[in-house]
Amino acid sequence: SSLLKQVALDNWGSPQIRSRQNSWLQYVEKDVCAMVVAWFAKEDLEHFFNLLKGDTEVDQSRLHYWLRFANQMSYTRIVMGADAWNDGGRDFVHFREKNKGRLSRLVGGSSRNNAVVMQIGNYFFVEFSGTGNACFVYESDKSPFDPDKFQLELTSELKQPHRAKARMLHTPAPSKPTRIEGWLLKFDDSLGKLGIRVQSQ
Repeated sequence: SSLLKQVALDNWGSPQIRSRQNSWLQYVEKDVCAMVVAWFAKEDLEHFFNLLKGDTEVDQSRLHYWLRFANQMSYTRIVMGADAWNDGGRDFVHFREKNKGRLSRLVGGSSRNNAVVMQIGNYFFVEFSGTGNACFVYESDKSPFDPDKFQLELTSELKQPHRAKARMLHTPAPSKPTRIEGWLLKFDDSLGKLGIRVQSQ
């Protein structure tokens, strides 16, 4: 029930905001809290790769790839560039209103670019909406940035190759967006080395 979810959000805050995590756990079981967090992760990924695509077409292979891990994501944060932050279109206004308190601003890069921070296990994965950007991986307890910050800088915080655990490139492209081949297979190998594998929903 979207209404029930909204009432819970209004009263307990977001289950993804770490300082408020216990508010949810006072009223629901840990498994229920994890399920709601997974719902948010799925919504965030779909919004990120569809609504926040910038001037480029949606990279369906990236959306398909990360949705396979949505049920393991304990945290997601969308970081919006200036274009998306200031867009007066109905979809953008509704999105910003609905996600108030769960969004950050991206500064220091192209106004069209956006980022999403996803936590799986003890790692942050940072993807960008603009194609041609690598996915940066950081250990969450050694992260060079605080993902809850209202404003995040592109190169001094989100893109730090020397401090990243890995920098994963989206090449070669798969023959079809839903095929686990090319870079998707390489990503699976990289995540497997971090102890992360696809789990049944």
